[in-house]
Amino acid sequence: MVPYGVWNMDRKPGRQEHITPYIVPPWWQGPQTFIEASIEEAQARHEQIIQDELDAIHIYTDGSGIDGSIGAAAVCTTTQETKSAYMGDETTSTVYAGELQGISLALQIAQEDRSKGNRRSKVAIYTDNQAAIRSTARPKGKSGAYLLKNITQQIDELRTQDLNTEIRWVPAHIGIQGNEDADRAAKEATGWREDSLTGPRAVEPQQLYPLRSTMKTWSHKETIKSWETSWVSETRGRASFRHTPKPSRKVLDLHDGLIKKRSALLMQLRTEKIGFNDFLFGRRVPGITSNRCPCGSDRQTVAHVLLRCRRHRQLRDQELGQLRGRNNLRKLLNERNAAAKAIKFIEPALIISGFPPTTLTPCPTPPSSVFSRLSQPKTVAKQLEEAAVGALPPNPTIEDLPKITWKNRRFVQEDLLARKGAKGRKSWIRSHGTFLVELNYQDLPIGHVWCCNRCDMRGAAEFFSVQATSSAADHLRKSVLIPFNLIDKISSS
Repeated sequence: MVPYGVWNMDRKPGRQEHITPYIVPPWWQGPQTFIEASIEEAQARHEQIIQDELDAIHIYTDGSGIDGSIGAAAVCTTTQETKSAYMGDETTSTVYAGELQGISLALQIAQEDRSKGNRRSKVAIYTDNQAAIRSTARPKGKSGAYLLKNITQQIDELRTQDLNTEIRWVPAHIGIQGNEDADRAAKEATGWREDSLTGPRAVEPQQLYPLRSTMKTWSHKETIKSWETSWVSETRGRASFRHTPKPSRKVLDLHDGLIKKRSALLMQLRTEKIGFNDFLFGRRVPGITSNRCPCGSDRQTVAHVLLRCRRHRQLRDQELGQLRGRNNLRKLLNERNAAAKAIKFIEPALIISGFPPTTLTPCPTPPSSVFSRLSQPKTVAKQLEEAAVGALPPNPTIEDLPKITWKNRRFVQEDLLARKGAKGRKSWIRSHGTFLVELNYQDLPIGHVWCCNRCDMRGAAEFFSVQATSSAADHLRKSVLIPFNLIDKISSS
């Protein structure tokens, strides 16, 4: 979204180009297009065509962007005629749009030549922009669609007069005179002249709309300008401003690969809103009677702790070592590798409140019995109790699960087993077993209780991982390979 105040009257959405889903029907026959594999082949082919096809009309086109302005031109070496157009500045058009307009001007020259009664074998258009050639051959509903629509209409009109069009790629700036003339004419259409002079611009075409791509580029630039202006004049966030005077999304790269704890610590270091005495004393935190560092030499700020505090000199040398910029706070907190080392220095300093050692609670290993599995972690057992409408049967067994009425969908049974969108899971369950219950730990699914119809003849449940279908498939493969009479021996052993 463009911030308030950036959008102006010259950039009303109604003035933008209108892009339709399609420009031509699928069966539309475009012009013949030719793009040679190399510059040498293209140059040789061009020279041969000029010599052999004397009864064709040959037109060179080009689009140019210079000094923020876009121009287009077409030069016909057959009729010695030149047409040019000014396509606006870079907030309205692109060089690609200028190339398309140049092709349209070439077709206009061919139409006028035809109206004069001249009989040509074909229209041969030469351009040095391959993207414009491909777009003309297969027009699509994208930025520049209104120009492509004009081109397709002109090609169809010439075709009704038995005049076919072909568009060829010619390399730029290799001495092809027609291409050089078109390049100069396109530049002059913007008002450019040699020797740093300026001249009149060419006339704008009747249809000229700001492209969607240029509007996006323009709005992005204006948003960045507005962001930079507000960031400089803002009264808040001045600690971050000292580290990043020019706003940029690159600051997010500093947090890549960091765990949440360290990412939060880096944010606190950069904003200086951290558990140091200078910040806590300013916020009148109970128990903080001074903003001084325990070393007694200065206020306990981020800069003091990271750069100067003598209490952490040995730790500083150990973690920061010979790091370049270790005495420059901006470099220390504005470069990814340096910031990671700064965090490693701060963590063991034991002066930051609110950061206990990180401990991850692993999910318990599931035992053979589903109800003993549920009784081990209290969180899961409590989920089961809360999920049931009534009290659980005393000493419940696997046969009691279908008798329990659940009040939510966390624990499901029978035909309510498969989640919406879980393709294939329901067919596995119906074909080979019964999916009785889904277990959750800290609001995350950790496994499923599943009974196999092939080998589990006594109703003893099996516990599988969250990926129930893959676990069931592996179990079934093993159960098919093992004879049923050996299962009891394996389980008893």
